[in-house]
Amino acid sequence: MPKKIKYFKCPENRADIRVSTLTKIQEWARSDELGSIVNVFGGEIPQTDNIKTLVDWLLEFSDIWDYREKQKKNIRQENCRS
Repeated sequence: MPKKIKYFKCPENRADIRVSTLTKIQEWARSDELGSIVNVFGGEIPQTDNIKTLVDWLLEFSDIWDYREKQKKNIRQENCRS
């Protein structure tokens, strides 16, 4: 059975919003679920305490499974040949 989608609420205090959002991004980037997806595509999430390094790596790695972008590139290439 699929897991429920996890939502989070932003705190009322604007100063806490940044901290809360960064915490949730870190939790997501290091989650077992995301790690499983990365593993299926032959990757391994790097062990780093630097969240920017981790998110940058995930963004670059996501090109592997970005099938919509691959389709767009193929269409553009075919149009250039025509």
